[in-house]
Amino acid sequence: MSGHPGDRVDGATRTAIEAVLIEWAWLIDHGRATEAAVLFTADAEQSIAGVVASGNAAISAGLQRRAALTQRTSRHVVSNIRLDLAANGDIAVSSILTLYRSDDAAWPARPIMVADVADTFRRTDDGWRIHTRTVSPVFAD
Repeated sequence: MSGHPGDRVDGATRTAIEAVLIEWAWLIDHGRATEAAVLFTADAEQSIAGVVASGNAAISAGLQRRAALTQRTSRHVVSNIRLDLAANGDIAVSSILTLYRSDDAAWPARPIMVADVADTFRRTDDGWRIHTRTVSPVFAD
C-alpha cells in the first residue's frame, strides 16, 4: 500500500473492513441495531437519503430508533465492495446495499431499496471503523 489515491488495499485490510460491513448489517437485521454504533468513529458522519447524522451520539440515536421498530423484519445485503487506499491512510469503500423489508409478519419481505454506499474507513485503536457514510438510493419503493 503506497498511500496514493486509487491504490488497492491488502487482503487483511479488506477482510477487516468487510467484517465491519457484515457486522453492521447483521446487528441491524437481528434486533441489535444499537450495538452497531461501535462500528463508527466518535466523529463519524452518516447521510442516508440526504438525512445527516453528525457524531457517534447522533448515529447512535438513529440506531436506537431502528431498534425500537420491533415489528420490522429486514435484511441488508451488501455487495460489490470496492476498496481504495486514500492518501491520508483512510480507505474509501464503495458498495451496493439492497434492502429487503417487511413491517408486517403476515406479508413477505420485498426489496424496497437498492443504494450506492460510499464509506470512508479510518483505522482506530479498536480497528477499522466507519468515519463517513453516504447512502444514496438508486432504486426505491
